[in-house]
Amino acid sequence: MPQFMIELAHEPDECIKSLKEIEPEAPDLLDGTFWGCVSGRHAGWVVVNAENQEEALGMIPENLRGKATATEVDAIPGLGATIDPEAAHPADAAPDAS
Repeated sequence: MPQFMIELAHEPDECIKSLKEIEPEAPDLLDGTFWGCVSGRHAGWVVVNAENQEEALGMIPENLRGKATATEVDAIPGLGATIDPEAAHPADAAPDAS
């Protein structure tokens, strides 16, 4: 199943309000969400399994969807620290054997 990273952007004065809106409707999301508020980036990020972008966004409360984005993401195993600099796309960049 595809994975999507949901970004929950909000204004600085909306931090607690956003948390309180998620808690009753999607409490499981809170446990897996990483928040940037303390460092000054007012957003949260969580990776979910969903069939498509609409399903991913449907996992968060409706009133937060206006500022939310869902991006399909993939782990690319084996990239390591050294990748083929000639590769056109990260998925084509096998680790350099040298």
